[in-house]
Amino acid sequence: MRWIMAFLLKDPLRKLIALALTIVLYAVLNEGKQQQKDVVNIPLTIESSSDVFLPDNSRIQSLRLTVRGSESRIKKLNVQDVSGKVTISRKTPGFDSGAVTLQISPDDFVTPRGIEVISIDPEVLTLPVQRRIRKEIAVSPLVTGQPRQGFECGEVRCYPDSVVVSGPEKAVAGILEISTEPLHIISGETRSFSKSVQLVNPMPEELTFNISSTNVSVTIRQLPYVAREIPGIPVQWQRPLKEQLKITPELEKVTVTLAGTQNELDNISLGDLMVYADLSDPRYAVPGEYLVPVQAVLKRADGNVRIQSLSPEKIRIKCTLN
Repeated sequence: MRWIMAFLLKDPLRKLIALALTIVLYAVLNEGKQQQKDVVNIPLTIESSSDVFLPDNSRIQSLRLTVRGSESRIKKLNVQDVSGKVTISRKTPGFDSGAVTLQISPDDFVTPRGIEVISIDPEVLTLPVQRRIRKEIAVSPLVTGQPRQGFECGEVRCYPDSVVVSGPEKAVAGILEISTEPLHIISGETRSFSKSVQLVNPMPEELTFNISSTNVSVTIRQLPYVAREIPGIPVQWQRPLKEQLKITPELEKVTVTLAGTQNELDNISLGDLMVYADLSDPRYAVPGEYLVPVQAVLKRADGNVRIQSLSPEKIRIKCTLN
C-alpha cells in the first residue's frame, strides 16, 4: 500500500491529466462504435387539417423502425423515446379518391440525441379520408306518454331548434334531423312544462355538435267537451210489486245524451249505460196511471264523461189488475 501511495503522491498533476485523457479516449472510441437496433410498435400520430375527416382508429399507426447509434446510446434506448408525427390535408395525394397515400420518412420521427432512423416498415401508409363539412340540422323533440284523461299534448317546441353538425361529408349529408332523448309526460299531467333535454348523436365516433342539449317546451291543453246522443236504450223496471198488478209503459226505450271529450265519447257503447225506473215506491202498488222518473247510470267509471240529459225524463205507465 505504501508504494501505491508514494506513486500517486509523486507528480500527481501529471497523473491526473493522464487519467483524464484515458477516460476521454475511451469515451471517444466507444462513441464511435455504431450499432443498429430494431424497435417495434413505434407510434406515428396522424394529424389532419380542420377540413379533413380522418377516423379516430386511423390516427395512431404502429410502425417498425431500424435505428442506429453508439453502443451506449442504443443500450439506453427505450421505445418511449421515439415517436413520429405527420399531417394530412386536402392536398395530400389521393385525397379526392378517398384514400390518401403517406410516404413516411425518418424526418417524421423525433429520437434522442445521437440516434437516427435508417429504415421504416411500412414506408407507405394508405388511410381513408373524407371532406369534413358543417351543416345546420333541425332538432326534432321526442315526446312520449300522455297527460291526464281529458287533456292532450299540443304544441311541442324546442330552443335552440337546430344544431350545427360537423363530420364526414357522406354521414352529414344523410342526416335529415337530430332527435332528442325521450321526454316523458307524466301520467296525470295537466299543465304545460319545459325541460332541458340532451341531443342524441347517432354516430358519436364521427359527428360533433355545437350544442349538447336543447330546451323542450310541451303545451298541455284541455280537450273541449262535446255532446253525444245514444238512442234506443231499454228501460229496466225495478220493483217489488204485487203479483196481481200489470205494468204497461208508454215507452220501452229512451235516448241518453252524454257530455265529454270526443275521444272518450267515441269509446262509449250501449252496454256501458243502464237506464232504469224505480217502482219500489208503495204508491205504484195500486192500480192507476203514473208518470215515473227515469234514471241513467254510466257503468264504466270515468270522471270525464257525464250524463247530460235523458229523453224523455219521465215515462207514463199504467198499473192494472191481472
